[in-house]
Amino acid sequence: MNFAYSDDQRAIETVMDRVFQDLNGIGLTRRAYAGHPPDWQEMHDAGRILAEQGLFGAFIAEDEGGSGLGLLEVVPVAARAGARLLPLSIAAVMEILWALGRFATPDVRARWLPGIADGSRLAVLADGAFFAPATVTRDGAGWRVSVEEILVPHPDAADLVVIPATAPDGPALLVLERDELLIDSLEVWDRAQPAGRLTLREHPLGAERIVMLGWDGQADLIALSRILAAADLYGVMGETLTRTVEYLKTRRQFGGPIGRFQALKHTAAADHVRIVNAELALRFAALAFSENHPARSFYAALCKAYASEHAITVTEDGVHLHGGMGFTWDADLHLFLKRAWRLAAVGGTAARCRREMAAFAFTEDGSVKLGSLQQLS
Repeated sequence: MNFAYSDDQRAIETVMDRVFQDLNGIGLTRRAYAGHPPDWQEMHDAGRILAEQGLFGAFIAEDEGGSGLGLLEVVPVAARAGARLLPLSIAAVMEILWALGRFATPDVRARWLPGIADGSRLAVLADGAFFAPATVTRDGAGWRVSVEEILVPHPDAADLVVIPATAPDGPALLVLERDELLIDSLEVWDRAQPAGRLTLREHPLGAERIVMLGWDGQADLIALSRILAAADLYGVMGETLTRTVEYLKTRRQFGGPIGRFQALKHTAAADHVRIVNAELALRFAALAFSENHPARSFYAALCKAYASEHAITVTEDGVHLHGGMGFTWDADLHLFLKRAWRLAAVGGTAARCRREMAAFAFTEDGSVKLGSLQQLS
């Protein structure tokens, strides 16, 4: 099984990395920490630029106006977005478009998909909502939704808020207009990713706002979310180590570069091993998802668990190897550390992912499920 990236996939990564550099994600992130986050216009300008490059249309077929790319093309691009600290979550937009393209009825798809794909309408996906979903109930010919305290990223820039929910027929996605929602602002760790708290009580919904996923569809959407979050984390930890190694080579002490000290070499080497392993797990999970492997959710959980845990280790090591100078957000290392902390919980923490992996492979009494071994092969 060959899950290495092709030359074409690497070329797409290189082109998009230049686009991310031009968007100056670190500069926008630093502004956000100084209390001046990107405004509505800046976020929409960034969205349109990314849409023009075909990024948002990656999972949309070419005959529907998309670029028709697959997850193996998207994963390295998502990693570069993480390395450049892009404030706009391209992963969330692509997850929404993937779900619309696969599960929405033609009428629902025609209403929402074009505006999101071309960047004219910025859509955000409620964080953590897969595990604390909204509840949809019938109300005559229509629907009503209730939800308790879901986190909504970028509430001031969003045009549409997409919320995973439990409907009478199974899991669903709800597409809501931002103007119809009252969202309370929150203090967050990662100031480049502002968030608000949304609570709804019997909010009316039309059928055109509901995308039925089904249980298998929800599992695949969670797996996709985990793979893209792991890609973002991989980019964060890779850029952190690159900057750290450069610092170890240029910072001088006691007559030479501090990188010559064995303790610092060993820490950097261990972090390099963590990053290589994270990339291998990420690539394999992306391939398993692309090929509809029966254990794709297992491999998605595996790569997310590994990335969540080790991205925090690598970014914390980066702060330490810089002599603690990354402890405050005056240094870029602090921005990467905060991003890793936040992303570690997206799609489920490492502990949650491992619990799901254990449930897949073992029975309650601890014995191995024979069927699971066949699926993992």
